[in-house]
Amino acid sequence: MIRERAVVEKIFGERAVIRVKRTEACAGCVARGMCHALGTQTEDMEVEAINEAGASPGDVVMVSVPSGTLMKSTMVVYIIPIASLIIGLFSGIKLASAFELKNPSLWGFAGSLGMMALAFLFARWFDRRASKSTEFVPRIVEVVERCKERNPSRDQK
Repeated sequence: MIRERAVVEKIFGERAVIRVKRTEACAGCVARGMCHALGTQTEDMEVEAINEAGASPGDVVMVSVPSGTLMKSTMVVYIIPIASLIIGLFSGIKLASAFELKNPSLWGFAGSLGMMALAFLFARWFDRRASKSTEFVPRIVEVVERCKERNPSRDQK
């Protein structure tokens, strides 16, 4: 399970908007579409999370994302496209040879492009499915430090 520290910005219902530092793990995360960079010069980003710990605005919290989620994300973003590229290359060359077509390398290239297109369509489908599921939404699992000064106007319940 991946855990990160964050600060709660606002609460709405069962969810919270948190501010967290962007890490290298963010690049391959399927849920990265739910995160919003706060500016080009900052490493902070806003993320929507499920507020399981009952955190309030200003609280420092521990946010968790299941490691299985990261593995699925990595497969969709990195492994499947690379495998598709290689499979498309060899399939194109093999088909060109089987049908005695000229220039098997060109057919290998075309096969690679076709398989990559399918891989990206799959990634897009997976991203849409993931955005509708709570499986890929980070969860606030612990309040590390309560905010000392409460500002009720910041709560948006």
